[in-house]
Amino acid sequence: MFGRLRVKGNKIVGDNNHPVQLKGMSLFWSQWSTPFYNRKTISYLASKVKCTIIRAAMGAQSGQDGYLDGNSNREQAIHQVVTVVDAAIREDIYVIIDWHAHDAIHHRNQARHFFVSMAKKYKNTPNVIFEIYNEPINEQWHEVKTYAESVIGAIRDTGAKNLIVVGTPFYCQHVDIASEDPIIAFRDVAYSLHFYAGTHRKSERSRAQKALDNGIALFVTEWGTCQADGNGNLDLNETQKWFRFMDENKLSWCNWSLNDKPESASVLKSDISHSRPAVEVVAVVADPVASVRAVADPAAIVKVVADPVASIRAVVDPVASIRAVVDPVASIRAVADPVEFEIAVLNPAAIARARTNTSIASKNIILVLILQTNTLVLHLPRRAL
Repeated sequence: MFGRLRVKGNKIVGDNNHPVQLKGMSLFWSQWSTPFYNRKTISYLASKVKCTIIRAAMGAQSGQDGYLDGNSNREQAIHQVVTVVDAAIREDIYVIIDWHAHDAIHHRNQARHFFVSMAKKYKNTPNVIFEIYNEPINEQWHEVKTYAESVIGAIRDTGAKNLIVVGTPFYCQHVDIASEDPIIAFRDVAYSLHFYAGTHRKSERSRAQKALDNGIALFVTEWGTCQADGNGNLDLNETQKWFRFMDENKLSWCNWSLNDKPESASVLKSDISHSRPAVEVVAVVADPVASVRAVADPAAIVKVVADPVASIRAVVDPVASIRAVVDPVASIRAVADPVEFEIAVLNPAAIARARTNTSIASKNIILVLILQTNTLVLHLPRRAL
């Protein structure tokens, strides 16, 4: 933990006034990914994957069974957010409360009411960040700014000094427009930058650089390796360029998304949350530039080669030669190249449990790619999802 986050110039800093770069995952729209909004998921991401930030994307788009659509949906959304936030606080990592909508300017009073309640609850908790508008689309910046100043004012009136992140025009890509007329009435305000490497490239980085040069702080609250619609091939080369840009400028980020929707942007195997057997995360391997690489289907982040009769073998990195092998009785063996890695299992207790758990079905072994600079052999029972 870096303490309370503040904005200093075009950087987000901690208590020691040094720039802070957080790295983690964004959850999916809350109303469509309930199985992942729980304490054990957050604990796992913090302790095993080493995420330093989690984004709770509370669905607040009108007409989509989220926060705005009836009392039961509202209560469910609040419960999901509070569960994730309290879990993140318990794990001593940061968490974003995200008003996940494209039409927020039309629901200003509801947003004010929600964030006032969250601010009163978490104003003394430096872990908590308020993202008050996920992605404006065709709204003009002056409209977004007016909305933001109203919601920020309501939050600050509670005494909350938490970092606040404001969405920017056209899916949070035109950050340069916001930088030309920034919010000056309140302190510790950053601006959202979103990108999908298969679609957004040099021109979007140029806009981001201009915004930084104009003196505003950016926070990449959502990004992906695929195309902007969440599908298509993974553009790993362009992703590397974005990684360098974020690292050079100390931009914090959340990868979209921890979910099992059948699309390229999801890091979990499709429909895994509805499968009955346990879920095993076999391996995560990161390269030196901090992006996860794999021999994978170009249209997906994950690939599993399954043989229900015999075994599943996931080849993660041909250079590192890590292979995770699962036999029919669910014993897991990790065989590592002795030159590259220790010949051992990084989590012996978890592997021991897996060896004795004959209920684990090989059909449901998955490979999850989390963008971290670690090499891990992981164990994730379904009850943790």
